[in-house]
Amino acid sequence: MNGIITIATKHALYGRYAYNLAVSVRAVAPNVPISIIADEIGISHLNESQRAIFDQIIAPDFHDYSNGEKITPLTLKYHLYKYSPYDHTIFMDADTILTPTAKVVEMFSDMGDVDFTIANRGEQSPQEGISQWVMGKYLDVPYWYDLSSEFIYFAKGIVAKNVFSDALKHYKQGILPTKAFAGDKPDEPFLMLGMIDNGIKPHKVPFKPSFWYAAEKHITAVKVKTEYLMFSLGGKLIPKAQRLIYDDICKNVSYRSGLATMSIHQKMNSMNERKVI
Repeated sequence: MNGIITIATKHALYGRYAYNLAVSVRAVAPNVPISIIADEIGISHLNESQRAIFDQIIAPDFHDYSNGEKITPLTLKYHLYKYSPYDHTIFMDADTILTPTAKVVEMFSDMGDVDFTIANRGEQSPQEGISQWVMGKYLDVPYWYDLSSEFIYFAKGIVAKNVFSDALKHYKQGILPTKAFAGDKPDEPFLMLGMIDNGIKPHKVPFKPSFWYAAEKHITAVKVKTEYLMFSLGGKLIPKAQRLIYDDICKNVSYRSGLATMSIHQKMNSMNERKVI
């Protein structure tokens, strides 16, 4: 079975984002199931009928997204293999939404025999500085890609299982020095190390199924809505131009699905860890 999965923990805003994502799935791919990994805080703003939009609400083990008493939502990405109920999974960050022309069924078909892949903005040289999130300018690794974990595809099997488990291993070891992100560590560098351990590269380079205004810019709303699978609200704030596109997509998917979307606001206004990033 193919399916989409997302995450909403620690903050109710992520549940609101995730609900809008689910509305977009119902609008453009009504037969594709969507599940959410969520704690009660994450979906606290959703009533029973709104929660019913998800095929499954999966309560994660606390130790999978915590460090002592500290909640670390990003670490749930290392456990996607464990929690996904699907044979073929597309993970999407909660703060994304499918565009009105998104071809989700075709995206699954296009993956063919791919075991694991992830959105990326191209290859980088490990000898010339690999990432804005990794401290230092050199890593002794055979390759490196500018990953974006707001879109991950994987098929159940030993390859994907090992990529995730090795990424978690590197995260816990703490050998790779990274900058702080969202109150924890960015997940992409450790997913990259897990891929390297298993000889995995993205199936396509670059591979940008999601439009993120901060990286792309200067693209018309029409092009966003017709040429991308997803639209991203990643980052601490939502510029006006980005908000207008998101609101327009919400209106479209709401009309097509018959389900009202929820209002959302800036992360930096409600999350202390997102005031900087």
